[in-house]
Amino acid sequence: MVDSALLSLRKYPGPRPVSIREAQKQLTRERLIQTAIAVMVDRGFEAATIDEIASRANVGRTTVYKYFSGKPDIAAAIAETQQTQMMVAISAIKNIEPGSHADLCAWLEQFESTFAGQAQWMFLMPLTPDKVMHSLMEQDAAAEMILNEWALRGWVPAVAAPAQSLRLLFNLVGRWLTYHAVFAIPEPEHSREALLELLNCEITRIVHRVT
Repeated sequence: MVDSALLSLRKYPGPRPVSIREAQKQLTRERLIQTAIAVMVDRGFEAATIDEIASRANVGRTTVYKYFSGKPDIAAAIAETQQTQMMVAISAIKNIEPGSHADLCAWLEQFESTFAGQAQWMFLMPLTPDKVMHSLMEQDAAAEMILNEWALRGWVPAVAAPAQSLRLLFNLVGRWLTYHAVFAIPEPEHSREALLELLNCEITRIVHRVT
């Protein structure tokens, strides 16, 4: 029988553990990350302490330090987890059929669900130029992968810089979601329909079907 620790880790992106012991270690690490997120949401990044993270996770300080060198290391792990989950959600657009409004609606709903789930802690940690650059590089890599997937289905680039054009769309969607998912600003009337129309038009401008 597969151990429950292995089953629990199926929801996390990234390499799968190769043993029950490794699965348990990964599960503990993920529990510490999620606990740290909760503490930072409640206290703020600066006021959060290793002691409170350990207490809420029901472990000792030494256990926390087995996995992380300190709060900056935990913050980096949170950022990595966030980035991975966001890239998975963004990259799911590879499954749509360009020009399909229904496919695009389904992708936006899935992306919005992931985005909203991270909204409470997305901006807890200070944003640095290095983090921004890393995010842009990840988005460029995702865009290239998406374009390659579409090319396998007969959709080829129709503009000079298709990956950069897709990255701009990702950032547009992220900004739109930030307003109402993070800052709880009411969604303007018909803005979702306008966003979907713009995305549909831009995607079919960026790629076209080979006849």
